Amino acid sequence: MQTKVCLLLMLCMAGLHLRVLAQQQVSGVVIGENNNPVPYASVRISGTNRVTTTDENGNFILNVKSGDTLLVTSLGYKQQKFPVQDNTRNIRIVLSSTARGLNEVVVTGLGVKREEKKLGYAVSQVSGEDVQRANVVDPTTALQGKVAGVFINTGTGGPTSSNRIIIRGNTSLDPNNQPLIVVDGVIVDDQPTGAGQWGSSQDFGNQLKDINPDDIASISVLKGAAASAQWGSRATHGVILITTKKGRSDKKIGVTVTHTEQWSQVFKFPDYQNEYGAGWTFGLDSFVTDPNTNRPQIDPSWGYWSFGPRMNGQTVEDMDGHIQKFSPNNPKDAYQTGRFVNTNIAIDGGNEQTTFRLSFSNQHNLGIAYGNTFTRNNINLNATQKLGKIVDINANVNFTRSDAMNPARDGGNDNLLFMMSYAVPRTYDINYYKTHFIDSVNGGRNKVDDNYYGLTGYWFNLYKNNAEQKEDNLRSSLEMTVHATPWLDFHLNGYANNFYTTYTNKQLGQDANFSGGYYEINKGTHDNYRLVGQAELHRAFRNWDADLILGTETYSDKLQSVDARTDGGLIIPGKFTLSNSVNRSLSSESYSNYKLNSAYAFLTIGWNSQLYLDLTARNDWSSALTYPDGHGNNSYLYPSASASWIFSQTFHLPGYITFAKFRASYAQVGRDISPYFSSSGLTYHFSQNYQTYQGNNIPIYEFNGNNLGNLNIKPEIMSAVELGLNMQFLQNRIGFDVSYYKDNTKNQVLSLQVAQETGVANRTINAGNIQNAGVELLITAKPVESRNFTWSLSVNYTHNENKIISLAPGVNLYVLEYGQGVDVESVAIPGQEYGTIYTKYDYAKYQALDDKGNPVADPNNGKKVLYPTTDYLGNPAARFRRTNDYQGQGYVKIGSSQPKFYYGFMNDFQYKNFTLHIALDGRVGGNIVSATYDYGYAFGNWKTTLFGRDKAHGGLERKTFDQAGNVTGVYYDGIIPDGVFQQGSKVTDPLGVQHDVTGMSYQEVVDKGWIQPVSALYYYYSLGSWAAGIRTTGLAKNDWLALREISIGYQLPSYLANKLKLNSLRLMLVGRNLGYLINKLPAHINPEGLYNSNAGNAFEYGGLPFVRNFGFTIQAGL
Repeated sequence: MQTKVCLLLMLCMAGLHLRVLAQQQVSGVVIGENNNPVPYASVRISGTNRVTTTDENGNFILNVKSGDTLLVTSLGYKQQKFPVQDNTRNIRIVLSSTARGLNEVVVTGLGVKREEKKLGYAVSQVSGEDVQRANVVDPTTALQGKVAGVFINTGTGGPTSSNRIIIRGNTSLDPNNQPLIVVDGVIVDDQPTGAGQWGSSQDFGNQLKDINPDDIASISVLKGAAASAQWGSRATHGVILITTKKGRSDKKIGVTVTHTEQWSQVFKFPDYQNEYGAGWTFGLDSFVTDPNTNRPQIDPSWGYWSFGPRMNGQTVEDMDGHIQKFSPNNPKDAYQTGRFVNTNIAIDGGNEQTTFRLSFSNQHNLGIAYGNTFTRNNINLNATQKLGKIVDINANVNFTRSDAMNPARDGGNDNLLFMMSYAVPRTYDINYYKTHFIDSVNGGRNKVDDNYYGLTGYWFNLYKNNAEQKEDNLRSSLEMTVHATPWLDFHLNGYANNFYTTYTNKQLGQDANFSGGYYEINKGTHDNYRLVGQAELHRAFRNWDADLILGTETYSDKLQSVDARTDGGLIIPGKFTLSNSVNRSLSSESYSNYKLNSAYAFLTIGWNSQLYLDLTARNDWSSALTYPDGHGNNSYLYPSASASWIFSQTFHLPGYITFAKFRASYAQVGRDISPYFSSSGLTYHFSQNYQTYQGNNIPIYEFNGNNLGNLNIKPEIMSAVELGLNMQFLQNRIGFDVSYYKDNTKNQVLSLQVAQETGVANRTINAGNIQNAGVELLITAKPVESRNFTWSLSVNYTHNENKIISLAPGVNLYVLEYGQGVDVESVAIPGQEYGTIYTKYDYAKYQALDDKGNPVADPNNGKKVLYPTTDYLGNPAARFRRTNDYQGQGYVKIGSSQPKFYYGFMNDFQYKNFTLHIALDGRVGGNIVSATYDYGYAFGNWKTTLFGRDKAHGGLERKTFDQAGNVTGVYYDGIIPDGVFQQGSKVTDPLGVQHDVTGMSYQEVVDKGWIQPVSALYYYYSLGSWAAGIRTTGLAKNDWLALREISIGYQLPSYLANKLKLNSLRLMLVGRNLGYLINKLPAHINPEGLYNSNAGNAFEYGGLPFVRNFGFTIQAGL
């Protein structure tokens, strides 16, 4: 960039001498069809060698004479010609894009803008227009399906939820595998948030929700180690660089007003069954009778289950006595229509010396869950100033104030979708109970009705309690460049991110007179500062050019929080102050301070515009790897090398090949640990006295933490190779970009459990090797291109194999994430995929044994195991034995969290001033475990539980008997479990005779008349219940294809806009998350409803129903 600026200055000086030859100086700006500047475009006078390039804002200056023709070219755009006339002074040139998926210039390491063709590694860039079209709070959500190698899961808590962003697989055993996020050089926190293993939590999100999408000019994704190595130890998981819009230098003031409104509607739930209501009536349509009113009543003994009479709209009495229609409820009644409103005003302008852009955005979100809101006000100023010809200054200040209220619970008993599936029948009267949760006589929560369905606490929390988080976020940067000579520049840049939060939790008392209650307040600060100084040298000679950057950087990150809360309830109900605490209020404080110092060198060598070589070296010094006495492995060096060969410039290729490039890279990236982690468990201090029976005190000492320290912790090191091929054909009408990569991350920091007697819970070691190897493919095409109509498309595909090569010696398993409490685990095991799913509650598999207990061959080996039991009415039955309870089978592998591949498909159509955009993305392979499906299955709420309920649904005849063997009832709700009885199993027939049924199938025992089919209720509850269920009931193949986005736009012709006193007017209709064209989960559970954004998570615990977004955007230029 500096070389081109120097060239521009020399041309300007030459212009002073050329004026005498009747030449004139013209200035201009080159922009794309989306009005974004095209940086580093070539502007050449036709028929001459006189050429210049545009700067990073698309501006250029050139000396010309009347009659000249300017030829403007840039990779990814069609060549544009512009004739020069006598009065030409300021010009504006619009380039039309080709079908190429990436523009020529991308933002890379250290925020440097470079031509994509020169890079030896893969970088993907998404335009700000694509981000703004999505109408999302977190701008990274707009990347879904658009970038190969990047997989994004949105959160389930509403507008503020954080995203799980994985670039080229998981590289660490740490829950946080999020990439580094950098906004105009400022590092932004994107820590994963969400629920724990029980699912019940609120996700207030991270700092990404404070970024205004209307300010974004582009997002660059650095995927490989070579691309991210220059960002240091924070970048082992990749880097996402967000560049915001800057002002223009065309001496005009422009005003752009953008207004968006969008509505969110619940359009679909999992496949509930709508045939049978509350109760258990053995396939019969009968109710019990209330002895007090003589009315038909839902049976209080079985009201939690959905195995009762058919729902035909009968008038019945609910268990609490209120009258209702015996009809399926509509879970939509528990939600509201969400709304997204955003107004953005931007003013920009400037001249050759000064540019600015000032914007203000006001956003308000109403979530689909009652009480869930999010408001955000954002002001942003970007300014540049040239001080003569020597100094350039760029400044940016962004301030955001946001307020989030009551995010929806990610899962568990406080999650509405989970609640409507677990122990709640299909006839549960939502509209009644959501207004009858208060005790109208005594005050507080209605605990009488809670005895029936146990849900008044849910409604009380939803409507009466408030959790709120207010945030102030100030991001600022100041960059100064000194052009010391035409070949030497100095840069001094400073960046700051100041983040302040105030969290409050106000809970009204639920006891009589609203006594009890709780109040908590937490104030937090998170400040990070980065200071960068570097020298940049550029030399060119003959066919060679070289750039050298030498730099240093210092980075500091400080966190502090103070938490205070009441204890024992509130003295005055509803008064939320610490002084209102019944007991003395409690408080706690946390603090963290982290520093990273770095030095780096970056050398680029180019030859004849076809061969490029990049060499980098970076050394980091981390405070997190420094022990209290000053020693530690806190200094670590890592290099990278990458090469790019544009062989279409080297060889005379066939005419249909427009562009061809091969690239290769090798890189290392280091990663340190969390602050103070190395200092935990290193000191021993007095804890308390233990009093003996004789009354003597014995002092007890303990470590300063539950984790035993390690005095030789080393940084994690990732080593990566990448090969790539990029080719374009038929004048960029069709092309592809394919990458192969492989990386290994060693020296993983593991916390291993140790015996309780040690005085700590874990010990820390360095070990392990995680490998990612995969292929990325991007295909772009423009099948149709005419004067009035174009059709462009792109397809991206990613296949990644994420494996655990090794852990520590003697360590065979490391738990990454728990699900359903601790029933299911996502684990790391050597030789297996990252996030392999295990459980000790799968179906036990039969294994025959000889007299000595040794395994022997048997036709039944491998079949599901049954054991005799009785159902809830004392009838003989059987259940499936779980692996934990049979022959020590214990934990077994049931699946993997890793997909086989994922993909995206984009279509763009343009007819005159109309545009149509269609985006799909999907996933194939891998598994998800759904607790919602498990428990809804147990209580008969899914369509998949209809089989066997009566004759019409395949139910078998099932008889009941008295003690004398007489038939007391005949029902048609019988099901035959598919399994064989375990060793030693005995059943008693209706006549009281006992039989050994070891190794016999249930069907064989039924055929002999020794046992009856099990009832449908008992069958389904046995498989899905919390206490004894089979956890693979909720296991599913996580294949899906989402219709992610459809947008229709219209650009009003300029002559019509001018009549309205406008420079431009654009209208757009957008639909987002419109549905799943493929969803292979049972009952069509939401396949993206994970309960947190941790790397190893493969568990769903309620989440959100399916929500569609429809909206419009109006953008006017003044």
